[in-house]
Amino acid sequence: MVSSEKKASGKKTLKKVLKGSAIAIIIFITISMIATKLIYDSIFQRYDSDVKKQPEALEELKASKTITYQSGENTLTGYLYKSPKKTDSLIVLVGGFQSEVLEYTDVIRKFTASGFDVFSFDSTGHGTSEGDSAVGFPQIISDLNATLDYIENSDEFEYEDIFLFGHSRGGYGVCCVMGEHKSISAVISVNGVDKAMDGIMAGSVDSVGKLAYGNYPFLWAYQSMLFGKDLADRSAVDRINKSDIPVLIIQSENDERIPKDFFSLYSHKDEINSENAEFMLYNSPDKDGHTSILYDDNGNANPDIIRKAAAFFRKNTGQEDSSE
Repeated sequence: MVSSEKKASGKKTLKKVLKGSAIAIIIFITISMIATKLIYDSIFQRYDSDVKKQPEALEELKASKTITYQSGENTLTGYLYKSPKKTDSLIVLVGGFQSEVLEYTDVIRKFTASGFDVFSFDSTGHGTSEGDSAVGFPQIISDLNATLDYIENSDEFEYEDIFLFGHSRGGYGVCCVMGEHKSISAVISVNGVDKAMDGIMAGSVDSVGKLAYGNYPFLWAYQSMLFGKDLADRSAVDRINKSDIPVLIIQSENDERIPKDFFSLYSHKDEINSENAEFMLYNSPDKDGHTSILYDDNGNANPDIIRKAAAFFRKNTGQEDSSE
């Protein structure tokens, strides 16, 4: 028989093992959360572009009006560009992560030449807007909601149709506000994602491979702490399915950042059951990458995409297409 002393010794050993394991788990979780915060905050640090990167696109186009308004504690700066043609339509252009309005200058120029006024803004922690950091991926939802609230309640904006055109993180954002604003007539998402975590993981997997999935729970937890579960988990697919707003989802065939078969909103097309949703897989030599679908290295816009976008918007106003 096992002596009572050996039993007691065995229990003490088990307790030590369990205690040691618990401490190790706590240490692992603590280190992982600290590392996650450092990594997340470094990814979403403040972004200010080098305007010299876009010498050709920066020529000539000037904003008709510069507007400031609040998004939470920060003041955003937006720019209204008027079309030379009389119009009752406004495109709200929402750029991608780590981009500024100036980088879409020629895209804006071609939209205004096509007969649309355009409003675009620097999101929190970007360019001319306030913010010590970009905060996180879902911040674009809050910033876009603040933008649309301002437009809808300002006498400066009187349009029959307001269209949303979003690229990358902006493509995710424009879909995620569907159903919250009655002023929206149609939406175009270019190379967007379904959820914020898709956008984060796309970059993480590209950097470190499948090892990135090991940190997924901590990234999700930290993002949820920053934004709350609603914003952190908001799904573009879900918003599209619950809305009757016409939406065109455009995806580059050779997108190097958001691959068409992984992470992209386009990869969820079988889950989208809205009768008002359309899809376009764009394939054109040297113009079907993540950014090149809209503009090249010199900032010059892709006129084919502008024509397609203008046609989609006009189709949903009943206006005759007069784009370039």
